Amino acid sequence: MHDNISHKKALCITFSVLFIVATVVFFVARDSSRPILLGVALNLSGRGAASGQAVKEGIIVAVKELNQAGGINGRPIKVIVEDDQNSKEGVIRADKKLLRAGCPVIIGHNTSQNTIIAYPIVVKNGKILITSCSSSTVLSGKDDYFFRTSVDNALIGRAWAQLLKRRAVHSVSLLVDMSNKGFAKDLTNQIKRFFQGQVYEFLIDTKGYVDWNKTIKGLLYNSPQLIILITNPKDTAIALQKLRSFGYNRTVFATTWAQGQELFSYGGNCVDGLRVLTFVPPIATEAYQKINPTMKKYFQRNATTCTARGYELAMIVGDAMKRCNSQASEPACIKEKLLSGCYKILSDTIRFDQFGDIIRPIYEIEAQKGKFVVNRRIL
Repeated sequence: MHDNISHKKALCITFSVLFIVATVVFFVARDSSRPILLGVALNLSGRGAASGQAVKEGIIVAVKELNQAGGINGRPIKVIVEDDQNSKEGVIRADKKLLRAGCPVIIGHNTSQNTIIAYPIVVKNGKILITSCSSSTVLSGKDDYFFRTSVDNALIGRAWAQLLKRRAVHSVSLLVDMSNKGFAKDLTNQIKRFFQGQVYEFLIDTKGYVDWNKTIKGLLYNSPQLIILITNPKDTAIALQKLRSFGYNRTVFATTWAQGQELFSYGGNCVDGLRVLTFVPPIATEAYQKINPTMKKYFQRNATTCTARGYELAMIVGDAMKRCNSQASEPACIKEKLLSGCYKILSDTIRFDQFGDIIRPIYEIEAQKGKFVVNRRIL
């Protein structure tokens, strides 16, 4: 009798163990096949959407490569894309939707102003916000969940001051597009901070009506030695055309914001000779060309600098997630691995500081016959 009871107990224990093991195996297997979500929030339909589309394509190319190589420790990455429509309401809606979907990381947005709007929504909810397009000093030096592969405007302001000093410039006129106030006005303040000469500002907002004749007259009114256009690619092209029509034939400078294919589409030969101060060198390296076959396969076009910036972001996030192993969807682990990594990206090797900011080389590049070429490194 005693032996029968012992035997039954042994069977019960055995079945219980087997059940527990089977349950664990089931949930582990299910978890290992469950995709890791990657949120993307960019301007895909509002004014200046071309750059957002290019960044999105770069992200998709990178994720396809990551998944083809085994994903994140065997788990595929699933990209969820939302259009912020380049508006405050669109940014809020897009980010909240991605947060509800459970994305531990959101790549976005493609202007400083929209990133500033997104920051409290994403970061204060304990999720990673990472961008290649925000330079505002408002987001600098904070120990939080915000990361960027773009340099901040304080460094860019120092680079502008150095360039102007080299050119013996004592007065400069800035065309400041307030549609991206977080970048344009912030950069203006940093130029004033580091440049010892006279700075004249002329403000416009390209989300509304722009009287270009009045604008150009304002830029030229004080006879500045140099003009800097802090405008998007399309409006940089328009401003250049208007300046030439007013007989202004001196060298004109612009910012990284203008560094898009729309510049050449709208400006044609008129943009030849435009100089741009940027942390993004032109697409001319062997590393950049490696992503072209995939770009052509899925999107039937070559990579651009915006494509490359999206590709870099996704590859950096993917690397951090891999090193998190079983915690690949945990923002705290992803943050830790991002901060500890050294990344060989398409144009440079970068490392984030303790605040998720980086330092990259800054170049002077020039528009020539439909493409950019490097003139010199400034910093």
